[in-house]
Amino acid sequence: MKIENLTLLQQVQKTAQEQNGTRKTSDPASAQAPASAVARLSEAARDDSQDIDPARVETLRQAISEGRLEINSDRIAESLIENVYTMLNKG
Repeated sequence: MKIENLTLLQQVQKTAQEQNGTRKTSDPASAQAPASAVARLSEAARDDSQDIDPARVETLRQAISEGRLEINSDRIAESLIENVYTMLNKG
């Protein structure tokens, strides 16, 4: 994920909160952006130069909401260790 995308999300949430007069919560899961913010983020996601696949994100989001997403923590850990090992051996 590109840092610019996170910055865009933070800017949109801040703008939405200012327009709605709401306070920022410490729990990002409980914060919801208005439809206009989602539309702006959706437009940004359509840019083909980004490394995020919006269709894949939507598929994962649906699987999470339906409780179908299976996470293999062993595979994730092995991949992280392999990446660190590769990075250390490049230098």
